[in-house]
Amino acid sequence: MFLLGDAAHLTPPFIGQGMGAGLRDAANLAWKLAAVLAGDLPESVLTSYETERRPHARALSCSELVDRKAFRHGLAGRLCPNALLGDGRRLDHVAAGRFAFVTRRSPSDKVRATLNDRDVVLIVARPGDELHRWLRRWRAYGALVRPDGTVQRAGRRVIESIN
Repeated sequence: MFLLGDAAHLTPPFIGQGMGAGLRDAANLAWKLAAVLAGDLPESVLTSYETERRPHARALSCSELVDRKAFRHGLAGRLCPNALLGDGRRLDHVAAGRFAFVTRRSPSDKVRATLNDRDVVLIVARPGDELHRWLRRWRAYGALVRPDGTVQRAGRRVIESIN
């Protein structure tokens, strides 16, 4: 059994934060359940739901008692911006529920082939756009973004985690 949204988080009623947290909860859980039911991931992956969602829910608690330093260690575990891409579509529309590899450098043909073989969407962030600034701010050349929009891994050598 999983609790989502307001049933799982005590959230103040400010600008729909409870609903937003509920939608992110559902997105976090949906792709994992689908992968487990399809036999692509072990059932143990479902145990990561609470561990991953708790920090996001706490960050929305609007309390000075929350230790914000815990969220400053890098991109992993953070939400990727649903940025407007060069073709006018948003990141979540292009990714369409799949993993996405967001990078600020054009990858080699070998990397492109690896991504294609694993049905990972490639998004090359161009200088000046929101995703490029986001990666630079976190000193990352690339980020592997899960189907729920959460960064699984980021850094200079993130592509190795896909192999």
